Amino acid sequence: MIPMAFAYLMYWRASNNQLLRWGYSKYTIANLGMFAALALLVYTIVLGAVGDNFQLSRRIGIIFFFTFTYLNQLLIIYRLYKHEIEDPTESLRLMLNSVLG
Repeated sequence: MIPMAFAYLMYWRASNNQLLRWGYSKYTIANLGMFAALALLVYTIVLGAVGDNFQLSRRIGIIFFFTFTYLNQLLIIYRLYKHEIEDPTESLRLMLNSVLG
């Protein structure tokens, strides 16, 4: 899961860079993606540890990961809507091109 945290980080940055090319001028998606990846990293690191503090860290990590990931997905959908991309396959192709190079 640690490599997936870094993959998520790269994905959210690439998504934000693609939106910057379309005129979105903020780094909210990249920043929330960074926090989501960090939360997943914290959750993964303390996954095998025993104790109340580690249990709290796991809960906080997984809640923040899912919350920030969900918010990022909503922001991307909203930005695509505002950019008036009507064909969902076209927006998916554009996002995949930005991620894959």
